[in-house]
Order: sequence, then structure tokens, then C-alpha cells
Amino acid sequence: MIAIVVALREEVADFLRSGAFRCVDTSEALSFYESQTLPHVAVVEGGPGRLRAQETTVAALDRYHPRMIISAGFGGGTISSLKPGDLVIGETVLSLRGPSSDWKKDSAAIKKMFSQKEHRELEQVAASLKHPAVFGNIATVDRLVTSSQSKAWLGQTLSASVVDLESYWVTDIAVGRSTRCIALRSVLDPMEQELPAFVAFATEDASQRSWWRAALYALRRPGDVPTLLSLSSQYRAAKASLSAALHSFASSQMLEPLSTTRVG
Repeated sequence: MIAIVVALREEVADFLRSGAFRCVDTSEALSFYESQTLPHVAVVEGGPGRLRAQETTVAALDRYHPRMIISAGFGGGTISSLKPGDLVIGETVLSLRGPSSDWKKDSAAIKKMFSQKEHRELEQVAASLKHPAVFGNIATVDRLVTSSQSKAWLGQTLSASVVDLESYWVTDIAVGRSTRCIALRSVLDPMEQELPAFVAFATEDASQRSWWRAALYALRRPGDVPTLLSLSSQYRAAKASLSAALHSFASSQMLEPLSTTRVG
């Protein structure tokens, strides 16, 4: 069994549809998806941030006892070479707590994901995907990073390729339960792009994720409309590449040959 842990259903909507997944249970803020087409895969949706990521991972482990956890979702690019829809597999995950004004290089908690042998094996898997994935460091932070300056700092100071809200915490729980974990992120916003405040609102509060909320925000902040329109196409690109990658991993079980990993 592979358990895919996600924060938001929207990020893997294409994968759920192509894999004929259906919601089989909801528990508090969690949703569980299973498929007869891919019976060895389960998707567990929680929410963004540390606590939700931890709760979702514990629930996935307790319910399915998977041989592998995949932390999947979107992230912000922190290096200029990454564009919307590009895929990053975390070879190291890092955690920085608090607001960006408190970030320091020596305060980052770090977990290395793979041995050298496993890295070589996984490189072959990544290269075979329809949209090949690259390896990089994933920085996990407490709040959505909306400024290009903060994203660039993470890339330059921590050599991070992408920033998200969950990967470190999913990995931390999985490792503590002796379960292999892979962090897979699809770039939504490139490093150079400043995100409108609405994106942060919608990420943190599900009630904000509606077309009329977006329309109301656009009326109040017309200067952000071009970015919001651009994000719409970026969202489609990020969702498509992530979902295709997950389908390739799940349908072929390409990760089966990898030896058991314990990171730290």
C-alpha cells in the first residue's frame, strides 16, 4: 500500500479523477479516498501547515499501514530555473519556524531523505516520468511565502529549490514510524512572482476558496487581477504534472525495488 498525503484536494484533483478514486470516509477535517482501479493506493487529504500535516500522516499510517508515504502537493519555486509545473523530489527537507524575519540558516532543522544507492535508483524513476522530476532541497515553513524576496532568500541561503508548508512534518512522522517517505512538489509560483494576499487567505481558510470570493477580491484589488489570471494557468500546469507523476508512480509501482529507507 502507498498512502499519498495531501493538504488540499484541488492539488490532486486530476489524479483522483483519472484513478477513479472516491471518498470512502471523512473524519473531522480529514478525507480518505480509495480506488478499485488502483487498490494499492490511498489518498488522505488533511490541510495545510504543521499540525494538519502531522494529523493527516498519523491517520494515513494508522488506517492503511503503508509501505510508503508520498507527501504530494504544490510549492513555490525558490530558484529561477524552476517554472510552473516543474516537479521536485526532496533529497533533503528542511524546517524553518516563525516569520521570515526570524529565519536564520543555522536554525533550520534538516532531514536527509535517501542513501546514495536509493538516490541513484530513484533518479531512474524520476527520469522516466512524462514530466521528469529534478532533485532538490525542500524548505517547509509556517506560513505561505508570498514575496519573491523571501523565496529567493530560501534558494540562496538554504539551497532550497521549492518551499511548502507540509513536507518536513509528513517526513518527520513517517520516519518516526519507520515508514519510507518521498516528498514530491509541483511548482505553482516561480521565484520571481509576488503572490496576491488572496492566495494566502485561500490556502489557510477553505471558506475563501470560491469563485465569488476571488471575484470580490479582484473588485477590491484590481491591480492583482493579472497575477490572479496568470495563477489560473499556472495552477492547471502544476496540477497536471503532479497528477501525471502520481499516476505513473502508483500504476507501475516503480518504487518497489527501492530498499527500505530510514532517514534522519
